[in-house]
Amino acid sequence: MINLDVAFRISVIDRCNFNCLYCPSKTSMENYCPKELKNRQKTTKEFLEILGIVLKKYKFKKIVITGGEPLLATDLPIILKELRQYNTKIELDTNGSMFNLKLWNTIREYIDEIKISMDSLNQQIFSKITNNQSSKTVQTILTFIEESISYGLPVTLNCVYSKLNKDGIINIIHYAKEKNINVSILDLYFSKETEKFWKNNYMNIYNLRNRLNQQCTFNDAIDTYGCDFKYFYYNKENYIRIKSSMLSTMRDSQCDNCDAYCQEGIFSLRLSRQGWVTVCQSNENSGLLLPRDEKRLIMLEQRIKRATKDKDSFKKFIIKNNIKILNSNKIVFPCIGFVWNSLDENQMKEVLQFLNKTVKVRSYKFLNLEGKYKNFLEDIYYESTETNDISNFKVRKLVDKYKSNKIMMVELEVIVSSVVDLNKSKGFVYREIAELKNIIRHKYESIVEDYEFDTVFHLTDDLYEYEYVKKILKKYSIE
Repeated sequence: MINLDVAFRISVIDRCNFNCLYCPSKTSMENYCPKELKNRQKTTKEFLEILGIVLKKYKFKKIVITGGEPLLATDLPIILKELRQYNTKIELDTNGSMFNLKLWNTIREYIDEIKISMDSLNQQIFSKITNNQSSKTVQTILTFIEESISYGLPVTLNCVYSKLNKDGIINIIHYAKEKNINVSILDLYFSKETEKFWKNNYMNIYNLRNRLNQQCTFNDAIDTYGCDFKYFYYNKENYIRIKSSMLSTMRDSQCDNCDAYCQEGIFSLRLSRQGWVTVCQSNENSGLLLPRDEKRLIMLEQRIKRATKDKDSFKKFIIKNNIKILNSNKIVFPCIGFVWNSLDENQMKEVLQFLNKTVKVRSYKFLNLEGKYKNFLEDIYYESTETNDISNFKVRKLVDKYKSNKIMMVELEVIVSSVVDLNKSKGFVYREIAELKNIIRHKYESIVEDYEFDTVFHLTDDLYEYEYVKKILKKYSIE
């Protein structure tokens, strides 16, 4: 048996009783398959045979039961019972609205954890997002949560973060803390079908970060296959996690050449009720039909294994889909900047004054790193893509040249709207961040003796670098 460090997401039905505003229900997501297969759903027997083909060949991190809405599948108990033989953790992903005790008592023994879609505790907002007009839906879901907790199952609430529910997310977090359950907050997913809604309602999920730091005891970034997640724990076992596709996602060479360049990349193996198995929810040329293509499963296996993290994937996604963010929405990017010791303290204050007029300054500090400065520079530029020996260059220009090791660290929020391909070594950069750096550097280019590129001001380019620099600051006890 071959180990694949991903989830196996099984769509047991393609029908759903919700019509969520953000869900591309016509082109599908979880239950994606080519158009000509839409009306060719497998019988229970055929579907179980296909599950056997995959699960006898591969060992997955977990099995995730999805839909449509899986509780609508009349053969769900049979499928769950059959899956138990494969000794893999089973997660049920559901909107919870179809909960009833008779069905629950039939399936609960086969489930290891529950993930329930809950975008708002407010029935009015919930109905607006889901297009489900029942006045009792939220209460039904809360009852389902209570039953799952009573049975001893771990529960996670899945929230899609958008302008529609941004003010109610904290209420969901307070509820989860009270019940000792988890919350998973996802950024809004883009598709051509829901493009207008995405442009009008997308919000940078990192806007939640500061609020969660105040709500939770500690946080951690957990490296997993797929999108990056940031975990905020409010006790030893329970957490709020943020998934941000603005950070790195998993891609391979086929992704780079794909016209339907998606937001999330490769993160699981997916099976539709029609027998279509794929790692991609966007491209009909990236899947196989089982049992017909059983011998070609190695192609998908190889895609999963060769995929690597691409920290520029969100920028490429914006460019390839021709998205102009600020036409309808502002994306606020957190950045960390350093004014190096090539400037004196008065000049540093000039830079700070300019930044205060141009962007939002969260905080700033003057730092005298003394004997630690050389190591600090080496750490900051360790993951730089600009040149292999950039840290040595910085040491020569900043540590060896100047007597003072005093620098200024500043944390900013920059509103970004578009991406530019700066050069082959640097790649894609947000235009506003590039311009901000250039203005400050050029101002002091003629003032600083023996000026060289980036010896005046450095600014993180993206969330990946921002997270990395945050870790370095923590290492040097700079918060």
